[in-house]
Amino acid sequence: MQSYNYFSYFYIKTGTIYMAAVGDIEGLSALFAIGVGVGAAVASAVPGFHGQSYAAAASLAGLVAMTCCFRVVPDGGKKWVLAVLFVLTGIFCALNDALPGITWDGRVPELAGRLAERMRRVIDGISFGSEETGGVVKALLTGDRTGLSRETVAAFRESGAAHILALSGLHIGIIYMIFRRIFRLLGRSRIVMRAQFVLTLAMSGVFTLAVGAGPSIVRAFLYITIAEVVRLTGRMHEPVKVLSLALTVQLALWPGQVKEVGFQLSYAAMLGIALVFPVLRGWWEEGRVWSIASITLSCQLFTAPLSWYYFHSFPKYFLLTNLMAMPLTTVVMLLSVVTVVLSAMGICPEVLIRADDTVVQLLVRVLGIIATM
Repeated sequence: MQSYNYFSYFYIKTGTIYMAAVGDIEGLSALFAIGVGVGAAVASAVPGFHGQSYAAAASLAGLVAMTCCFRVVPDGGKKWVLAVLFVLTGIFCALNDALPGITWDGRVPELAGRLAERMRRVIDGISFGSEETGGVVKALLTGDRTGLSRETVAAFRESGAAHILALSGLHIGIIYMIFRRIFRLLGRSRIVMRAQFVLTLAMSGVFTLAVGAGPSIVRAFLYITIAEVVRLTGRMHEPVKVLSLALTVQLALWPGQVKEVGFQLSYAAMLGIALVFPVLRGWWEEGRVWSIASITLSCQLFTAPLSWYYFHSFPKYFLLTNLMAMPLTTVVMLLSVVTVVLSAMGICPEVLIRADDTVVQLLVRVLGIIATM
């Protein structure tokens, strides 16, 4: 994620205006994603820089032509013009991604990297009862798995909980929920809402950069950003629309991510949650266990085909694993964040360190048992 393309911003500026005009964010986002996929396939198939240049130029010409058509055709015919426009825009962004872009000077990622390194040093300095605890905390908060034993990694993998160790939108989502609940205690005044907006986005942005800004993390950051903007403006939060807009922005800026497995799995999981979870959750609204099971089933329904296609495997005990691991992981993340922050300040009480150590060890033991079943 070290380069951007000038013309990718053309889509964000014009595309969001067209989206607002027709209101069909989901459909236009899907058309744009299809165009990006086609463009990425063409860019991979066409050898050489010049071929990609000509293809991008042709796509841009089509884009300009369709934009002109959109202005002159009658209102009744604008929908199909708009559909083609978004497909062509997606193709252009993907092809243009193969061309030289604007390079960052690296200052912001470098600063975030130093923050991640500082966090790793703080974790290494915490006197957990087990060395394994520090490795798990470091993996969950920074993505560094060098402190994990082979047995622990195998337990996570074989129990179907490997996604917990792989930094993803899950981790930033848990941290985001922690921040939201803290701010709820302060009330819902305009000042509190604005403070939550600024601090949440700052925290999410720094965390995203510090852990490497993988596709899943970026997706979560964009989703949080858009959802917070919607909340701040007092509008209704519609998950599918927010997810569609996040997909559009992410692909406009980094079209090449459409080919990455993590990107595909992340959006598939979120689509399952947005579409299926509300239906399943409505069957038993008062059941906490059923709520976790509903989220798990919703994710697996959409990610299982991709997992089987790419990895030729499917976790047998995914439901049991998530019912046991997800609540524990949430507690571990909460305790670990507080422990690391207070330890960096030099005021972390020993009882908090022991509590974090106990819950981490419980999580590892539970997954170890499931892995041997």
